[in-house]
Amino acid sequence: MANLVDWDSLRSQFPVTHDFIYFNHAAIAPISLRVKEQVSASMQKYCEYGIVCNREFLDVVEKTRELAGRIINAKPSEIAYVKNTTQGLLIAANGIKWTKGDNILIPEKEFPANVFPWLGLDRKGVEVRFVPKKNGSFTVDDVKTFVDDRTKAISVSAVSFVDGFRCNLHEIGQFCHERGIFFIVDAIQALGAVELDVKDCNVDVLSADSHKWLLGPQGVGIAYLSKKALDNLIVNNMGWMSMEDESDYLRYDIRLKAGAARFEEGTLNIFGIIGLKAALELLLDIGLPAIYQRIMVLSDMLIAGLTIRGFKIRSSIKAEERSGILSFAHDRIPAEEIYRALFEANVVCALRDGAVRISPHFYNNKKEIETFLEVLS
Repeated sequence: MANLVDWDSLRSQFPVTHDFIYFNHAAIAPISLRVKEQVSASMQKYCEYGIVCNREFLDVVEKTRELAGRIINAKPSEIAYVKNTTQGLLIAANGIKWTKGDNILIPEKEFPANVFPWLGLDRKGVEVRFVPKKNGSFTVDDVKTFVDDRTKAISVSAVSFVDGFRCNLHEIGQFCHERGIFFIVDAIQALGAVELDVKDCNVDVLSADSHKWLLGPQGVGIAYLSKKALDNLIVNNMGWMSMEDESDYLRYDIRLKAGAARFEEGTLNIFGIIGLKAALELLLDIGLPAIYQRIMVLSDMLIAGLTIRGFKIRSSIKAEERSGILSFAHDRIPAEEIYRALFEANVVCALRDGAVRISPHFYNNKKEIETFLEVLS
């Protein structure tokens, strides 16, 4: 399938390639011309028409909800808009009915978005248990070691921001389902690069911002909430848009919306959603299987070239544990020195946990990889 995609044509959608080799989609991705143009056009309409064009953009909100659902195999009614990944995780952290002495499990070396919402539950007497990793990875058996009858939730990153380790969401989700444990997933390093099915993985809450692999704007993201989550989570930030009759402004009856939109407490980031819609359409037009295959082809080139030059790959190269992120280091050359050389050559990457982290996307190409490797030769 990937062989049928015109990657060079898609590359023209990303002007960032004129000046940089952009290998940092695990941080903040550049937006495409498609995203820019659709957001700009909508701003122009609001500039000229104001509220007169509002109905059109409210329809876009619902269309984008449907597209977001397609990315993760969810219904539009199960999708809520959030301003960032943290907000979606906070919906779970503050919505679960905790009792003093309960505990939540998270892997070690998680991005802070999947740490502080849980540490904040100390005020309720909830214990946070960190599951150790072995060589950057962990399994469902490692998780089981820390579970007891007071474990109420397990929250994991689908893909580690440090080295790209992709955990087995299916096995962990199945275990959580069998034990009646809430399963929460930070999916920001997966969506747009790796296929993820919330139903197959028994996910209860998923959250992801759009500014990484989804190639969307900052300040807008999606949260998925399963039926179990919708039936059990408390709506802590209740607002006027949480209500079924949101347009009846002087009726103050508390009648929450039936779906995930009950967690959208107020006015939405319309321009962000329009940008997200354009980004999702681009990814779905290409197809997620083709995108993942393309990223793996590029990663294989990088792994081979780095290994020949004496660099050590920190990321797992097991097929089932790979993602779009590749982390590497050298026994004698400090990671900071490697990063600085790449930065000076206009290669955009990142430093994470004593290693250099690179994260190419589908529009990167072989010539960029050759140039990248020349810098390290």
